[in-house]
Amino acid sequence: MKQKLYLNLEKPVSLHPQLVKLFGDINQALFWQQIYYWSDKGQDPDGWIYKNKKELEEETTLSRHQQDRARKKLEERGYLETKIKKANGSPTLHYKVDIGKVRNLLMEKRETYYSISEKLTIPYTENTTENTTYTSKEVGKPIPSSYGNEEINNLIVFLKEELGGSPDGTQKENRQFAHLLLNKIKKDYLGKNPIEIIQFLIQAGLKDNFHGKNLTNFKYLYYNTQKIIQSIKGRGSKVIKI
Repeated sequence: MKQKLYLNLEKPVSLHPQLVKLFGDINQALFWQQIYYWSDKGQDPDGWIYKNKKELEEETTLSRHQQDRARKKLEERGYLETKIKKANGSPTLHYKVDIGKVRNLLMEKRETYYSISEKLTIPYTENTTENTTYTSKEVGKPIPSSYGNEEINNLIVFLKEELGGSPDGTQKENRQFAHLLLNKIKKDYLGKNPIEIIQFLIQAGLKDNFHGKNLTNFKYLYYNTQKIIQSIKGRGSKVIKI
């Protein structure tokens, strides 16, 4: 059983590895992502938001000097815009992230703006000579107990990042059900990117009041895929059509 930290972790700082790889700097990635997080939570329809340095330091741990350096570099590279606008009657520095530019750059690297593609090193032998198998009742075919499948690697990493820790169950079980789910989505949604659909289902499921408490591994996701889809449709989600 995982031991608990007696800390308030209700709002942990989230940092996606692909942004660090894109920007080449952790502080820039952290600063940009925090502004991105707030970009749809303000009153400005164009996405301008304002945050003072004290608030940003509390939210990101970045010092004022680190914030200034990260902001300057992001502005120079065109990932961030700033301007002075009035807020509560006083001239205040506002921020706006260039989501389109960052998304396009990520897509050029074959990443979507909401995916995590960092490769996971799996402690399995890629070319194993073992004949160990397990039989899936769902497909009626033997499934290899080990995989070198990059798609599965990416899905495992994505769920781990979204959960903020390792999925429940064994790694072997999670990889087996990720394999089954991947095949199911490929079969049911021909012509669509199965990785993007599964990543979306994970995010949508975790945001759901019911499924968010139970979606802790790929076994649950596999057996509850249709329920999560129905929940999404019931909420009228327009993020992606599945």
